[in-house]
Amino acid sequence: MITETVLKQVRDRLGPLNGQAEQAVAEAVEIIRQMSEPPSAPITEDSFKGENVSLDEYESWSDDQQRRYQVEAKKANANWIERKLQELNAAWLIVLDEKIVAHGPALRTFPHEEEFEKLCEKTGKFPFVIFSPRIFLIEESAPWHTTKLSGDAYPTLHINLKTNATATELEADFDTGAVDTYLDLDLLVQRGLIKVKRIDIKDESSHLGQTFGYITKSIWLEIKAQDGQRRQTRIYAICVENWKKSPFVAVNPNRTALVGRDAMLQLQPKVLLDFAARQTEVEYSTATS
Repeated sequence: MITETVLKQVRDRLGPLNGQAEQAVAEAVEIIRQMSEPPSAPITEDSFKGENVSLDEYESWSDDQQRRYQVEAKKANANWIERKLQELNAAWLIVLDEKIVAHGPALRTFPHEEEFEKLCEKTGKFPFVIFSPRIFLIEESAPWHTTKLSGDAYPTLHINLKTNATATELEADFDTGAVDTYLDLDLLVQRGLIKVKRIDIKDESSHLGQTFGYITKSIWLEIKAQDGQRRQTRIYAICVENWKKSPFVAVNPNRTALVGRDAMLQLQPKVLLDFAARQTEVEYSTATS
């Protein structure tokens, strides 16, 4: 032991040492040892931890396995994800081989399905896709559809959802406390608007303290004004599984869709909420091009 070796050499030079002197020599040896060691590297989270699976493997999994793939990666990298979302001011991240290969400031900027599928096919891997928790912030701020609360009603909008194949009209709840648009996945499938694919991003989030599963789908949303003008915008909708058992019907059991601010900011209508008549009127200030 190095301390005993040093003590022996000191005794040989100075003669016998008392207990206090020996303790001082031992402490000095320890200080010198610590000073000579290289500083330990700080613990950092500079990279995403997780291995991307092949596209073939992902498509062979069950819905639950696909969802766990995303959920477990988010849990394992929670601090890294939070930091990167803040640094990039991002609403979503796409991570491949522990690196961010794409990101954007809003859900509407997420690559369309065709683009995402091309990325998967090009790399042969299925990415980790992270959506910011702020996308799912919804202020259930009450008021047209009758709710469970006595004398309460929720403002509604008549919307038209369209794909290349078909279209359907819905009476959606209009909530300025929500950022994005939430739809009943089963209803969209039944009406032929979307098809659930094995390559879809399946994930989960929570609302009102209840967890729900969802997939994101690109769809056209159209709103008609009182004078017949129509405007449409392509949105990325959050399509909720088991809608009728989800937290989105906790306030309004008859809700089938919830439209938030982002689609309205794209379409830029003037919306009059007539609380006396419990009606919503829509107009556009200029004609569409």
